[in-house]
Amino acid sequence: MKLGVFILAVLCTWSGQAIAFQMNPNLSDETINKGTEKFSQFKWRLTQPIHEELTKKTIINVLSKDGICKNVEKKEISSLAAAIIEGSEWNDDPSKYLPKKPIRWAVEMQDANNRAKGKGWWLNKKVIDSKYKPLYRSHYGDLQFLHAMASSTNIPAINTRHLIMMWIEFAYKVSNGEIKKKIKLRNAVSYLSTEKSRDLFSKLFLNTTHSKGGWQVQYMFSAAWNRSASEIRSLALGSILHIIQDSFSDSHVDRIPSYAEVPKNGVSLNGRNQIREFLAYNKQSSKKHAKSDVKPKDINDDNLDIIDYSSQVVLCAFSQQANSWETLRPYLMSKVFLLADHTNPSSAGKYAK
Repeated sequence: MKLGVFILAVLCTWSGQAIAFQMNPNLSDETINKGTEKFSQFKWRLTQPIHEELTKKTIINVLSKDGICKNVEKKEISSLAAAIIEGSEWNDDPSKYLPKKPIRWAVEMQDANNRAKGKGWWLNKKVIDSKYKPLYRSHYGDLQFLHAMASSTNIPAINTRHLIMMWIEFAYKVSNGEIKKKIKLRNAVSYLSTEKSRDLFSKLFLNTTHSKGGWQVQYMFSAAWNRSASEIRSLALGSILHIIQDSFSDSHVDRIPSYAEVPKNGVSLNGRNQIREFLAYNKQSSKKHAKSDVKPKDINDDNLDIIDYSSQVVLCAFSQQANSWETLRPYLMSKVFLLADHTNPSSAGKYAK
């Protein structure tokens, strides 16, 4: 089979993955439709700039908002807006293939899907872990917390929250400049404030086939060596906003009050708070999952809670307050990642196959 025909076949049969709230990383219509109109799954995933829109709303909001952290320097925020928005796409594309290599992105996504589900006579079902690229791991493996999801079923909600808060602390300390861009991951772990977070970070990022802790922070976020310090900070900041945004997708997190059925026309961002369960994609129907990934019903409303929560992260990242993480962490734990009194271990929820 010729390579071109193989690529088209892969894209035309692509079955989807755990992306909540679609993105559009500056892909032209020509790129999205490249070669055929049959890229239905590929095209659908990349045409609605929901992460970008929510991030843009956040940046506009912070310019006129007071923060929980002190001595905020706002003058840089507007000029770094493009990099922050780019960072909000990082969780979906940690290998940084888009927008220049959309076919490679799609082919690897299909391969990850096949390996995770054991599709194909040459494949046994695999556990996607530290032996694989971050792109594989973030959608089908042990880094699914980057989308506010559990990596498999029967995981206690508090365990997934530990992973989320570990990553947010790391990315936050990159975003505020405490962790410099040339620091290697094996040295960055010491900046995390709890033994639990340091253990989790070490397990996930220091003993991997691809980095072995030797990657610099700048390569982790940009897959390059030529981005400025302020850009790396902004990319890390955007990755935090992505997790917050995804945590309000009903196919990722069951919040109270929950929807009785799979939403048919998108979810609402406001009106849902405490977390009952972090869902697991590996047992979900991709078609059901996708129904809550479309543009939220109230995305154009004023006074969205998710924008206020995200704004506080940005404001703290640009503050001159010492130990600002100690201010931001309890805020996030009480506002964004507050667990209900009774939580459930991870499952497919109402999105089961």
